[in-house]
Amino acid sequence: MIQYVGNKWIKTDKFNLFHGGAHYRSEDKTAQVVFNFTGTAFYFYECLWPFEVYNHVKLDDEDSVVLNLTDPDTEKWDTSDPLPPPNVPSDIRWQRTGLSDGQHTFTMIFGNYIVLDALVYTTEDNKDVAHYYDDSTSGSLQNVTVQESDPQIVYAGKGWNLNDPHPLYNGGNHASSTDVTASATFNFTGVAVYYHSSLWPFRVTTVLQLDDEPEEVLDLYDHSVPNSPGLPTVESIVRWGRASLTDGQHTLKITTGSNALVDAITYSKVLSDSTAKSSDPTDVSPGSTETASSDSGSHNSQAAIIGGAVGGSVGSLLILAALGAILFHRRQRNKGIRELSNPEPTSQWPDSSLMHYSTPFLSSTNVTASGPSPSASQTAFISPSANSSSTNSGYTRKGARNAVLSPIRREENEWEPPPPSYNA
Repeated sequence: MIQYVGNKWIKTDKFNLFHGGAHYRSEDKTAQVVFNFTGTAFYFYECLWPFEVYNHVKLDDEDSVVLNLTDPDTEKWDTSDPLPPPNVPSDIRWQRTGLSDGQHTFTMIFGNYIVLDALVYTTEDNKDVAHYYDDSTSGSLQNVTVQESDPQIVYAGKGWNLNDPHPLYNGGNHASSTDVTASATFNFTGVAVYYHSSLWPFRVTTVLQLDDEPEEVLDLYDHSVPNSPGLPTVESIVRWGRASLTDGQHTLKITTGSNALVDAITYSKVLSDSTAKSSDPTDVSPGSTETASSDSGSHNSQAAIIGGAVGGSVGSLLILAALGAILFHRRQRNKGIRELSNPEPTSQWPDSSLMHYSTPFLSSTNVTASGPSPSASQTAFISPSANSSSTNSGYTRKGARNAVLSPIRREENEWEPPPPSYNA
């Protein structure tokens, strides 16, 4: 769960350098971000800015460190000019790996600004689950990481070798080739893709191409050490990525610069919100309800016909019985007082036959009254829930109103309280 502490939190306009298209910031000196997660690694994504921007970050009970988010390769921003947007795409700027598998807390504290783009954590099964609070995305996003040995990666050309395991590789292994014919192709369906690699103590380049975009040469040389052959010196993290892609099939192709290197590739796929709806065992479709209503109507009609037929028969018998009683009474009156003392009923009295027919008539009435009714039909229909469940996550994005693109130093009278916390 991301918790936004303090005031003056606003959402920036969408920008292609942000991870997923949106971004959060605050100028309140009391502002903090607290994020609890359960996993074995954690990554903080942010752009670099053409003016001084820094935060303080910490994990669990560690001492906080200053995280400088200023682009060192740009000229100092002239304060008389409008505030510029970020000029370096969002990437991993701070990380902690090799954590014990359990609950951890990331805290970000105000520096001269507090800016938050995206947070990623890795679970024990090496899959990062993502969720964006962004109007442009429906449903949840799930990041899936595949290793160099995954059959989804298709190798072609010559010279491919699987390097010996090394702790600085992602997942322990790494595939490479120096042959100019070598290529590795990865097809995926999703909205983002990321390329992981270590850095090396000698000059290493790899060429990446997404779909029909121009090829890009990726520098994988560790410039902080002397140029000499050797094993990797910096652990594998995301070195290149593309986000906010159209949801569909894409192709990432890796070819040789000085080397063709394949360590791990992560892609983000959209999880449909309709999954939870379709699996709801309590849902009854309108079609089945209409069928039930039709059947109950047919049953009621049959009961009415049977009841009418029985009622008509009984009515006829009652009329006949009444006529018989009148005739019998006249005959008895003509016979005199002597015949009236006879205790035995005449065989013409229809008591038994009347009771035999009146019982089904009463039963038929009861069945009709207690059968399916409009209220019973309504309780049988359960409309599908409008609230669909979605996978919650560790790859988290934020939600609030739009405002200006970059951090600002001026006061505004449009500040809103911080956005609500979301389940991670």
